[in-house]
Amino acid sequence: MPAPVPSLSSSGWVTSPAEKADLLFSYYLTSEDSQSLLYAGNIVSLPAQVQSAGHDALELRSRIRNDLQNYLSPYFEQVIVEVETEENPNDSGRLEIRVECTVVDNATTYSLGRLISTVNSKITNIINLNNTGNRS
Repeated sequence: MPAPVPSLSSSGWVTSPAEKADLLFSYYLTSEDSQSLLYAGNIVSLPAQVQSAGHDALELRSRIRNDLQNYLSPYFEQVIVEVETEENPNDSGRLEIRVECTVVDNATTYSLGRLISTVNSKITNIINLNNTGNRS
C-alpha cells in the first residue's frame, strides 16, 4: 500500500491521492537543497536542479524526470513523468520547462502539470496546467 505524505498543516498525514500528488509536487518546487544539514545532499529540489543544470536543457530535463520519478514512486502504485524544455531563441538565458506527472493509486489516474519559466538559471514563474496542457 502506498505511503501517506506528512504535512505540517492541520491535515497531518495526507492520504488522498490527489492531495498527496499536489503536496509532493509543491514540496519539490519549493524545497531548497540547503534547508537541512542532517539530510545534506539528499534533498530533492527543483530550484537546485535549475541552478546547477539550467544552462543545459537536456541535462535539466533528465534530472527533473529522474527526481520526480524517484520522489513520487514510494507514494503511488505507478508514476509517469514527462518533461519538456523549450529555449527562447531570442534570449539564451530564458528556458521554459513543462512538467506533467501522471500517478496511479487504486486503479485511478491523477494528473498534474506545471509550466516553469526560468531566466539565467533562476525560477521566475510557475503556472498550473489543466488536463489539456493549457495554462489555467
